[in-house]
Amino acid sequence: LLAHITQFRESDGLQSKRVFPKMDDSNKFGYPLFKPAKGRHTDMFREKYVNLCIKKGLMPEDSLSSEKINSLEASNDPEDTIYFWQLYSVLGEDGMKKVITIFYKSVLNDTENAWFAEAFKEKSLKRHVRGQCEFWLDLMGGE
Repeated sequence: LLAHITQFRESDGLQSKRVFPKMDDSNKFGYPLFKPAKGRHTDMFREKYVNLCIKKGLMPEDSLSSEKINSLEASNDPEDTIYFWQLYSVLGEDGMKKVITIFYKSVLNDTENAWFAEAFKEKSLKRHVRGQCEFWLDLMGGE
């Protein structure tokens, strides 16, 4: 994901300060840059993900009660993990659409794994991007 963000942060598609704002003197990024709201599937996917991570020993047992983990807003502490349900607060709708578009363009133009790209060629790039944007925005708290 960071490689894709770096690609478009340097393009004219998104202002870099909205993706990677400079930290102020207190080491804060200024998140949320975009105000998230809970979607239809946010709680369900977050809970399933966290429970799976707990089961695999990747997250502490009390993770479901952690405000930092459960918040839709990314932490301003550079040492903290940003979870997928917090990405909207960092990227916003335009940034998420850009990441999804870059992903699908990469898939559709992948010559090393053409078999995988074939699975996506039935529908247009625009349709894939629209469907994934709707899903991910709902999941991550976009409005």
